[in-house]
Amino acid sequence: MEMIFINLNWVAVAVGFIVSFVLGALWYSPKMFGKGWARGVGHDLDKMQNDGKGPMKFNLIMQALTIVVYATVINIALLMGSYQFVLLIIAMVMLFIKTNGLWGTKSMYAIRVEVGFVFVMGIIMLVSQILI
Repeated sequence: MEMIFINLNWVAVAVGFIVSFVLGALWYSPKMFGKGWARGVGHDLDKMQNDGKGPMKFNLIMQALTIVVYATVINIALLMGSYQFVLLIIAMVMLFIKTNGLWGTKSMYAIRVEVGFVFVMGIIMLVSQILI
């Protein structure tokens, strides 16, 4: 197992993380999908961005950790030489997000925004692994 981590392309993981994290800020901004997504999950986007409460900071930390793990898993799958496995990982995460949203009170719009973000992140991480 440690050989996998030694051989990881940490630069590609970092680039995938940074690009995905920045994309997330844009994706969930009012200029893109943020307002509709916030309504779809029962929140007010302006209130979420301006309240400065601890949970929002914790959520950002958890998002960062999740993106790093996602990028690392994709990198490991590519080290094994399997693009199909990468696509399966991306599909699995998308299905988990969709299923979770369906069990909750999220609108279909909010679910599509979240699933779309997970898909685009996965593709960004795949491309960063290939190019770097």
